[in-house]
Amino acid sequence: MKDKFGRPWHPDGPSPLGFVAQLDLSAIPQGDDTLPNSGWLYFFYDRYCEPWGYDPADRGCSCVVYRKCDRRDLVRTDPPADHDQEHIAHPCVVEASLELTLPDDLPGLDYGTSGYQAYRQLCDDLNVADGLKQHRLLGHPQVIQNPMELECQLVSNGVYCGNPEGYRSDRAKALEGGAADWRLLLQIDTDEVGPGWLWRDVGRIYFWIRKQHLRRLRFEDVWLILQCY
Repeated sequence: MKDKFGRPWHPDGPSPLGFVAQLDLSAIPQGDDTLPNSGWLYFFYDRYCEPWGYDPADRGCSCVVYRKCDRRDLVRTDPPADHDQEHIAHPCVVEASLELTLPDDLPGLDYGTSGYQAYRQLCDDLNVADGLKQHRLLGHPQVIQNPMELECQLVSNGVYCGNPEGYRSDRAKALEGGAADWRLLLQIDTDEVGPGWLWRDVGRIYFWIRKQHLRRLRFEDVWLILQCY
């Protein structure tokens, strides 16, 4: 496997993870009790290699950390002295607001039917205005390629999903029921104007977590998927 620059990549010696986001949970509107109303969530990703997440060897290319501490204890830290200037994001602030989201597809809605067209129009109406970035905490993802729940379930359990064979394997059939356990934790859009992110070909990165792990605030097994146009 090679990174996007054609250089070898291996999980035993990946590039340092890049800082993606720091979320102050006390400042985020709470639609339910999914997340605690205090503490901080930190998100990291290998911004140099940008693994896609369809290979079990991609484990370790992302990290999510939850910490509960007072704001006064936080200290801004400079990047390491040997950091790569091309992979440093610019500090910026985002404003959180509640929104209604819908799944990308509904079972039973056939493509091209009037019901399908009406549902797609409703999804489009719920999206923010064109030109705004689609960063999202929880809710349903805005899928660029294919739904990711089954991919997360298979690849996190050691099934290679870079080709159709992995999905057709006996191992995949035994695991597929667990796909329903996965939900979106954070979606980060390409945002060249703010922090300077460009995920491959104007894509998005998605941090996924099992529902039972989210309830227990277990973020060590979060899985990341990268999709692009």
